[in-house]
Amino acid sequence: MTDESQQLGSNCHKQVSIEKFEEQFEKMTSLMQRARSVEFRLRMLYEAREHREFAQFAEFERFVNSNFQVDRRKFNRLLSALVPNDKNERFQEIREILDALAHADYFRSRMLTQKYNQKWDAGFTLSNEPYPERFIEGLRNEKGKAVTYARLIESSEKNLIPEEFAVFEHQGYVTACDQLINEVNSFFRDNKVLGWIYELLSMQRVYQFGIKNDA
Repeated sequence: MTDESQQLGSNCHKQVSIEKFEEQFEKMTSLMQRARSVEFRLRMLYEAREHREFAQFAEFERFVNSNFQVDRRKFNRLLSALVPNDKNERFQEIREILDALAHADYFRSRMLTQKYNQKWDAGFTLSNEPYPERFIEGLRNEKGKAVTYARLIESSEKNLIPEEFAVFEHQGYVTACDQLINEVNSFFRDNKVLGWIYELLSMQRVYQFGIKNDA
């Protein structure tokens, strides 16, 4: 082997391994954040909608004196309130896919994505091609004979987390999940102006919780 980074146990090999891991770790955590942000934004969207509707339709005195609160605990109920009946089942299944992804459960997310793709004819480009993880050459066995080792990784619950993610990404599942994330985010029109809705609510709540001082 002429590449120093492939000399097993060398300082260069160690440094390259660390850098590759950090690069992959950044990909994994970025995907986890994107997946978790969907549910988090929908919880906030539900809260904002409920408070906005109450503020719009309640009489001023009732609004000011109320203790109105929103129950954000049961996400399935929350999602049903936001999504029309004809899309509810699909969005519940997307939520399960992204929840597994947010917990780095790539094996489960993969199974759910396959099921979703088949059930809803989503058109995801997914493959079963193994990931060519490693090729080691230049070794000698106990008899001094040169040997090589090669490994192709397939999806398995026995895989290490970085291994399963490598297969997950290699076979198109990261791209598919990003499409699901974009589908959910683009569906909710108010998602794009959520910051403005919260600003209006915050201004209204000055009347509700602020201290009135005569000029």
